[in-house]
Amino acid sequence: MANVLRLDVLKFSDEAARLREFLESRIVGQELAKERILRRYEEFCSPLRRPNKPIGAFIFLGPSGVGKTKAAKTLAEFFCGGEDALTRVHCPNYQNGHEISTLIGAPPSYVGYDDPKDTRQGSPPMLAQRSIDRFSLAYLTDRLEREDREIITLRQKIERLYKELELLDNDNSKDLKIKDREIKALEFNITFTEFELKERIRHLINQKDIISVILFDEIEKAHSSLKNFILALTDDGRAPLANGQITDFTRSWVVMTSNAGSEEIARVVAGGKNIAEVLSLRDPQKRKSDEIYHEAMRALRLAFNPEFLGRVEQDIIVFHPLSQDQRAKVLQMCLKDLWNFLAGSFPIELVVGDDVFAYVLEKGSDHPEYNARLIEDKLDKYIKEPLAILMNTGQVKMGDKVIVKLIKQNGNRQIIFEKE
Repeated sequence: MANVLRLDVLKFSDEAARLREFLESRIVGQELAKERILRRYEEFCSPLRRPNKPIGAFIFLGPSGVGKTKAAKTLAEFFCGGEDALTRVHCPNYQNGHEISTLIGAPPSYVGYDDPKDTRQGSPPMLAQRSIDRFSLAYLTDRLEREDREIITLRQKIERLYKELELLDNDNSKDLKIKDREIKALEFNITFTEFELKERIRHLINQKDIISVILFDEIEKAHSSLKNFILALTDDGRAPLANGQITDFTRSWVVMTSNAGSEEIARVVAGGKNIAEVLSLRDPQKRKSDEIYHEAMRALRLAFNPEFLGRVEQDIIVFHPLSQDQRAKVLQMCLKDLWNFLAGSFPIELVVGDDVFAYVLEKGSDHPEYNARLIEDKLDKYIKEPLAILMNTGQVKMGDKVIVKLIKQNGNRQIIFEKE
């Protein structure tokens, strides 16, 4: 009998492993959401890539502040170079039919219908191909200009030619006819080199996947025409603009967030009782997540027809409330972001004591239904805002060591700042 090698279907490719590490560094908990994102990416990178579907089309449900929008921003940061490098559609702003024109273009007989780039219409529609791809194109171009040797050489040549042109233009000793010929030769050389540069960038970009991220916030509040557009792109990977032009979403992450059932979810999380009592229940996370899933799906079925939900059924993911350990991890990540920001823009040594950390975490857990959002607010209130005042008044300067302490004064705890 021939030797048989068991294959490991749980192993990730190098590219997916990089994405997993990145997701872990940005999103606390929500293991199901991260796993579904990774599985969709593995499928996209393989020969089994779905030719008529987006990379992933997700509906993220759950209470506020658990990372639904953060997940989309993390994908944009990984694939397009920044958290804001995504097309974000705030659906409550598109509840009326005429407002959809900014997304898919003007309807027939309106200005801009024949040409979505019509200057009277303004910029192209938000969901036109050029619009959704612009972040990825800018990111790829920037990377290529820093990494590709031929592009770097062409950039340096262009800079050198411009300097020669400036020197020649300022040289009053030359014969005007000779000078004019040399200037024209330099200008031709610059034009030709810039053309070479653009062609090189275009050639390299055509060999890569231009990946975009589109976020539809509060999808349940969208107008029916926008829901039909989303239905088309999830079904076929492409959807028509108002003038008939097609936008290709087969290289796009499509993330839809919904607050459907948010009031019921908030009651489940808080439970109308002390959070300590909720957490003391047997297997509380499973109990709460089951209730949250039930409430979220019930509300979602009222907002969408079965045809739409059937398109994305596998990727409807409920985000769980954060445990106390996960809240602590969120606070640690927020502090790390603050330290990194200070290191790059206002280098000081900021020392935060364990007692201060515990105090901010306690205040950020007063209302568990707000999850990570309250943690960020309390960090702003107790550390960032006072630190900004100290910087603006000159009490803290670059290079200083600032220590944040917790003291008791008149029976009350108070955060103070000291400088060595």
